[in-house]
Amino acid sequence: MLSSFKSLPLTIRLIVGFSFLLALAILVNLSPWLRGGFGWRWQYDLAPFLRSLPLIFITFIYIVGAFGLVRHDRRVWPVLLWAVFGTFILGLAVAYAQDGNPFYALFTRTASYVNGGPHWAAPRIDWQGGEWRNWTEVMARIGGHTATSPPGATMFQGLLNDFFNHTPVLTDTLYRRLLAYQCQNYDLLAYSPGAYVAAIFGVVMPLIAGLAVFPLYATAKQVFAIGEDSEPQRHRERRGFFGGLNDLRLDVRYMVIWWPLVPGIAAFAPTWSTVYPVFSIVAFYLLARGLNAQKS
Repeated sequence: MLSSFKSLPLTIRLIVGFSFLLALAILVNLSPWLRGGFGWRWQYDLAPFLRSLPLIFITFIYIVGAFGLVRHDRRVWPVLLWAVFGTFILGLAVAYAQDGNPFYALFTRTASYVNGGPHWAAPRIDWQGGEWRNWTEVMARIGGHTATSPPGATMFQGLLNDFFNHTPVLTDTLYRRLLAYQCQNYDLLAYSPGAYVAAIFGVVMPLIAGLAVFPLYATAKQVFAIGEDSEPQRHRERRGFFGGLNDLRLDVRYMVIWWPLVPGIAAFAPTWSTVYPVFSIVAFYLLARGLNAQKS
């Protein structure tokens, strides 16, 4: 793997080196300004070392497995599925390092007013009466993150609440299992069982975030114009972007395997900011495809 790293272009090695130094500076708390300082600053709160060991181990296994698949298997699907799985498992591992039980952490963060807001806000909106049509008034009334957010996530949470309210068998089963997570939270206990259970959506958010690798791969192919009528000979004859690779398809797969390692994806589950990239990348893919179609 060291030889593979040495074969990377200088620009990539500089980016990796800078990222490592920045992570090290944050780890040792070199300056509080690295954690913010313009109205918001994250606390310096080191995760316990023993709880961090699974994260270190899983990260190592993911990287070795990803490089192994790219180097020894020319197929695309194994790499994409490995990246999806890696995004999900790394999200759970980070939650475990921070809070212990990852399922408890993801559930309670989803239900939290401070962490996100859609789950907390959805039961407080009169959906049937059309209150949501005056969204700026809803934003002002509810406050929190909802005060700066469009209605999409909260509306989806409202639909999810309604789904669980109309599936009593499933909801009652989950409610009995999840009640212990927040049995002391009287605000949540005042919710309907369906609205309470709907916070389980946060547990699958890391998996949904991992689905971004599919449009990411497709977008990369569009950006680099890989196709029968897009100068394939010129692309295949030059050195690959990531060191001595003659098939640009392999380079695209290298781009995909880094997605689960993006700190904003692995460390911010289960916020909607980890899900939005899926839609953003799909939109960019459609734009790139349209531009390529115009050229042809």
